[in-house]
Amino acid sequence: MCSSDLWPVYLVLLFYGIGLMVVTLIAWFAIVFTGSYPEGMFNFARNAMGYSTRATAFALLLTDKFPPVSEEPEVAAAPLA
Repeated sequence: MCSSDLWPVYLVLLFYGIGLMVVTLIAWFAIVFTGSYPEGMFNFARNAMGYSTRATAFALLLTDKFPPVSEEPEVAAAPLA
């Protein structure tokens, strides 16, 4: 797969990056005034950074698994003994 096939991944990363900057700024004020990190903002930031890590690993050929565009983190199945 060449880099031109990754344009959907880069588009998702662009929107995740913009959203992450906005959410981080709002979360900073929420933390300052309430003393706690809002759970929804934390989950969005975690998912955005996780997708960015998976997409970067795929783009740098560190993994063969194409990063899915989903907000749910993947859970690895336990091996059968």
